[in-house]
Amino acid sequence: MNKTVSDPLFQILVRVVEQNSARILLFLLIKSVRLDCRKNIFLMAHIKEAPVFYPTRKDMLGPFEKYIEKIESELAQHGIARIVPPRSWQPKLSGYKSLQFVSEQPIKQHVVGSKGFFRTVLVECKPTSIQKEFRLRARAAENQPSQAALKDTSLLEREFWKNVTTSPPVYCADIPGTLFDKNLREWQMSDLNTILTRTLKKNGSNIPGVSSAYLYFGMWRSLFAWHTEDADLYSLNYLHFGAPKFWYSIAPCHRKRFETLLHGRFPELYSSCPEFLRHKEFLVSPTILQQNGIPFYRSMQYPGEFVVTYPGSYHSGFNCGFNCAESTNFATRAWIPIGRRANVCKCVDDSVRIDMSLFKFGDRKVPQCSRECKIRSRNMNYTTKKSSQKYSCQKYSTKICVSTSKLKKSILKGALERVTCSRKRIRFSKLIALLEQDLSLTPGSLKNMKHEFKLVKDLYKC
Repeated sequence: MNKTVSDPLFQILVRVVEQNSARILLFLLIKSVRLDCRKNIFLMAHIKEAPVFYPTRKDMLGPFEKYIEKIESELAQHGIARIVPPRSWQPKLSGYKSLQFVSEQPIKQHVVGSKGFFRTVLVECKPTSIQKEFRLRARAAENQPSQAALKDTSLLEREFWKNVTTSPPVYCADIPGTLFDKNLREWQMSDLNTILTRTLKKNGSNIPGVSSAYLYFGMWRSLFAWHTEDADLYSLNYLHFGAPKFWYSIAPCHRKRFETLLHGRFPELYSSCPEFLRHKEFLVSPTILQQNGIPFYRSMQYPGEFVVTYPGSYHSGFNCGFNCAESTNFATRAWIPIGRRANVCKCVDDSVRIDMSLFKFGDRKVPQCSRECKIRSRNMNYTTKKSSQKYSCQKYSTKICVSTSKLKKSILKGALERVTCSRKRIRFSKLIALLEQDLSLTPGSLKNMKHEFKLVKDLYKC
């Protein structure tokens, strides 16, 4: 040991370390702070809470469709929102003591898969009484989350994904009916009186669960897989009582990224049915969404609250215990051009089909489409010069077509920094391809933009 200490080389090394210890510590500190900042920026860019709206009593006395149109731009940006009514508003004055409902086809939800990608296998069970059978089963001790998880939302979420493939839960879904009082004037779930129900009634049509309400009785870990609504309609969900409901949502402007991810993961299903995501069978963990640079929003819905999803937004979630929710679809004029572009799954016989010719061109709110494009442009941190050019909205999964000659370097720099920070460490060539896709540039054109190409390379190295 003494020989080692007295060794000249070792002594020189000790002196160097002592003389530069402050620099070494500063370097390690900066390195750790940079890593922590990158991690926090990455998580903040992808995991955000959905917006919450608080309508007044006056808002609720007015038309429901009018209130939605007032917050429509915010909904288009996030894809989902919570609506918290005034405390004085009660949809059922007599309470929920008597639940005389029978689920004719309760579903046992088996989940298979690994590494963040899962598929549900649904098994129909015998008819079940909600009051006498399902409620007792859902409240049993073995069908509850841990006490620690009930106090911590993040722990509750981790506990769900950790046990998603074990002990299949039962979900009593799609039960026709409503728990809203019949004489309720404000926001009656069974008759929201929007352009959808008005048009269908005028033509003598009715679509159960779409133009009328369905009830859903859930238990801990009962879930609904990633999907968009039939015909890409709006959806409205009200939680009457019980445990909260946890939601995930992907905004329409990021829809293409999500679909590309699933198409690549399940190519056989995509080739057999291009609309296989409408089968409502697939779960993707938030970790996978983060790793693939897909922004999403989370929301915890509590009893007495509404959750509304925007047309074309993917959403999924799970129940945190025994609860009862009521859901229906609706539409505003902004939905009409979206509904015209919506595809239908042709391999399922009972797929919902809406005759869009019933909705006259005069009912379309054309400026809404351009307003959505402006919102997406603002989210991507770049825009074009103000002009009379029309935005191309063939599909709301496509990005805005912008001319590279009109992109300002400072604005493009912000977009590149944002996209780069949201990506995991990937090959440089793949990063270039992703940037060109996000900015709707012709493949290979970014290499000809010397300043921007150098900027991307510098960002990639840091």
